Amino acid sequence: MKGNDNLLLISDGNNNKGTDLGDVMMLASSLNTTISSLSINPIKTDLVVTIDGPSELIFGTETLLYVDVKQTGPISQDYNIQVMIDDDIVIDEKATGTKTFEINQMLQAGYHKIEASITANDYFKQNNVYYKTLHVLPKPKILFISQKDAKITSILDAVYDVSKKSYMPKDLEPYSAVVLYNINEGLLKANTDILSNYAADGNGLVVIGGQDSFDYGNYENSMFETILPVKVGLAGREEESGMNIIVIIDVSGTTCSVFGAGSTNTKIDVEKAVATQIVGGLRPGDKIGVISFDFNSHLISPLSVIDEKPDLNYTISTINCGGYNAGTLVSAGLIRAEQMLRSEKGSKNIVLVSDGITQYPQNAIARAKSMVSQGIKTYAVGVGFDTNRQFMQDLALTGQGIYFEPTEAQRLNIIFSREPEEDKADMMGLLILDSNHFITKNLDLSAKVTGFNQVVPKSSARMLIATHNTNPIVTVWRFGLGRVAALTTDPEVWAGQLLNKENSKIITRTVNWAIGNPSRNNKFDVKLKDSRVGDSAEIIVISETNPVLEGLSFSKIDKNVYKAGFVPKTTGFHDFFGAVMAVNYKREYEDLGINPELIDIVSITNGRIFNKDNTTEIIKFIKENSRRKKIDKISYSWIFILTALSIFLIEACIRRIMENRKSI
Repeated sequence: MKGNDNLLLISDGNNNKGTDLGDVMMLASSLNTTISSLSINPIKTDLVVTIDGPSELIFGTETLLYVDVKQTGPISQDYNIQVMIDDDIVIDEKATGTKTFEINQMLQAGYHKIEASITANDYFKQNNVYYKTLHVLPKPKILFISQKDAKITSILDAVYDVSKKSYMPKDLEPYSAVVLYNINEGLLKANTDILSNYAADGNGLVVIGGQDSFDYGNYENSMFETILPVKVGLAGREEESGMNIIVIIDVSGTTCSVFGAGSTNTKIDVEKAVATQIVGGLRPGDKIGVISFDFNSHLISPLSVIDEKPDLNYTISTINCGGYNAGTLVSAGLIRAEQMLRSEKGSKNIVLVSDGITQYPQNAIARAKSMVSQGIKTYAVGVGFDTNRQFMQDLALTGQGIYFEPTEAQRLNIIFSREPEEDKADMMGLLILDSNHFITKNLDLSAKVTGFNQVVPKSSARMLIATHNTNPIVTVWRFGLGRVAALTTDPEVWAGQLLNKENSKIITRTVNWAIGNPSRNNKFDVKLKDSRVGDSAEIIVISETNPVLEGLSFSKIDKNVYKAGFVPKTTGFHDFFGAVMAVNYKREYEDLGINPELIDIVSITNGRIFNKDNTTEIIKFIKENSRRKKIDKISYSWIFILTALSIFLIEACIRRIMENRKSI
């Protein structure tokens, strides 16, 4: 790309290394380059098998794995799939076409080798076998402190090595996490420093509510409250000085495409529906502003009280996609929103509605991070089958907001609601607000509660689960190097349904999250990640002495931490000090078919997808698109310079003549 040119790219667009395709879009837009491509389809049928799931689990936790078989090509292919965990066959059946197989098992502590293979008459054989390792960690040791015998310990005993006490011991080092159940602040006052240092050093703390904790336990304005992700208060009334929301709508070229397979709506249609839904959920007196963006930002409606905007929904409905400059910059929309919110008082919120396909995503994430210091939270709603979910999730996480799928957008209204729960309600349903967190991901929640502690999340905390009127139930945050979670209901008195098999995952997942890395205090440990043939892998060893292993050279990178590089040459399982690494085929054999991002590049740069046989249309398009406007700038500044010089010389001559006359 040299500028003002047309490129015809013949490729499937699957880019495995090097420059990101988003950066290519940015460069093409800045150089006024048009990228077109050919409509090409695979002429051979191929099947690809992969395994998705965790790499580490704590003993007692269910192992949930997904084996995906994807097919590309013209013919629907029959195949036999076999999945083995260690030496046991867990799946052995016949299937056809693209399909996902689910595995749910309980595994013993240690390393487990998982192998999925398909037998089929397809083109590539390299991608017919996939390897994965799963390290099941032994039961972590946790400390459970309560003033009474608690039923909840029967759930914890199944997963952890639980020490039960009614007091706080002076030495917490042996424990990966401390769980406090319904403890009054008076019993914690003398030990707050111990708990604070314990959490800040990288350990976990879980505080469970009840009639002797939080608002009932004198936590308000105490030193112990500073450790928690919540503070005592009435939910929904923390921001009494006002609610300010900026909705940012993506109008770049990619939002003109269909929302998903079989849908008649475009992405922009769904975006406008989401924006209208947000408007409908606001209260009188709330302020809202709307902007759109592509390569630049565009003001649709200034930030003002919603009562003064009776036609806002109509204004939103008139927004069109692809009508501005080529290219997409989420950061441009964030910058405009920040300017609008900067001087406002009260709650400051940004809601980005986009497919997340953008140039320079790191700039957007950096902007969201910088806005946190100004009290601005960034929420994100993904729109479209090809949404860049990882970017949108990272953006929301960095901006201390939440990422939502389009079907979850109504949860924004719950977050922005400021009406307290009716205390008279006998049973209150629970709602997962953030489904992308470790605690809540793929969680099927059916529990109801009859009561809760009155708390509000702190500004840098993440509220994961709440009642339908935003009373927090599970809230988390990082405290120093550690993790602190608040479960602000009593599982035995107000929330007995949390003790049944399915809903009890809330409790165990919360404790698991707080524990984080249960092996962090081990004197010898090995950290590995599964890799691919030809890719550079790292082997991290925690040891008091320099580890020695044939073929590897370790260097010290921290106290008792050593690292060595390893480039695998064969697929399969590789052993290092008893730890196991899985090595798979090269990624180029996994990403088959046309990459949707390639289609986005073509759209954004005003290119087209051509039929490979229609050369006449290709030539015609390139000729028409090559007629660029050329602007010749002619400068007339020399006239002014000459005039000024003439005036100066005339003035100098007159002054000299006058001086000569005076001397005579």
